[in-house]
Amino acid sequence: MSQGIEAVRWARRVSPAKIRQLYRTYATGIVDEDLIDEVAYGLYARCESILTIREAKLGRVKCPCCERVIVRDRKQKNDPIVCGGCGWATTWHEYCGTFRRKNLGPGGAADVFEGFVTRLPSCRTPDEKMRLIDWLMHECHKMQDRATGERFPSRPVAPNLIRANLTQCMALLDELAYGPAGTPETRSAQDAWNEKVRAGREQMKSQVERSRAARAARQGRPGSDPRAPAS
Repeated sequence: MSQGIEAVRWARRVSPAKIRQLYRTYATGIVDEDLIDEVAYGLYARCESILTIREAKLGRVKCPCCERVIVRDRKQKNDPIVCGGCGWATTWHEYCGTFRRKNLGPGGAADVFEGFVTRLPSCRTPDEKMRLIDWLMHECHKMQDRATGERFPSRPVAPNLIRANLTQCMALLDELAYGPAGTPETRSAQDAWNEKVRAGREQMKSQVERSRAARAARQGRPGSDPRAPAS
């Protein structure tokens, strides 16, 4: 049995090429069960890793060796974390180092990841698995406003699941939505996303203009134009 931090392993992000291949193959009417399972369970493992880290941050660390849940004191950052079942041990500082800067946060979409992990085991056919993958794809470009619960266009969580940067992920999601393999659900979700992005940019522009005007007023000017006469 591995001891210490070397026992901690997190699922890798899924290859965008595999996702693209899956959608293109499925669009032709070919049901590649092996490819569907490869993508589905790759996404499942990644979602599980993200949710495991979220639980650890809440004080419930799953032992990587025997999966026993270790309750830790969240106020004590450097106290040892010891599994009472198999003896595995590390510190919280070392544990955090295994996932820091690796896109393993829920990003406000924990309910989406939980939904996928909960629903996949009950999928009995390749078509059911494909529909669930499609659901995850058009959900993973959303985030949630913690104050209102409303999803809004901010940093998408797609890079947390797909092995690509943000720009590449958004291009892939556009391709999946509007390409031959796109479904009405993905197109509708992507259209709504694009509209929200446009509205968000307009809102941000308005906020910047108001901030400039307020700053100018504090400096004794009625507007942002330094040539405007003082009142």
